[in-house]
Amino acid sequence: GWMGLDCGPESSKAYAEAVGRAKQIVWNGPVGVFEWENFANG
Repeated sequence: GWMGLDCGPESSKAYAEAVGRAKQIVWNGPVGVFEWENFANG
């Protein structure tokens, strides 16, 4: 399968806009792999 690790500034903006319009978001587990320093920002 695929892993969601990190996203850049453009993707972060797109996600923020989508989340802002959402009525409900369900996510199982942490977003990304924040334990790895290279992926701790997005």
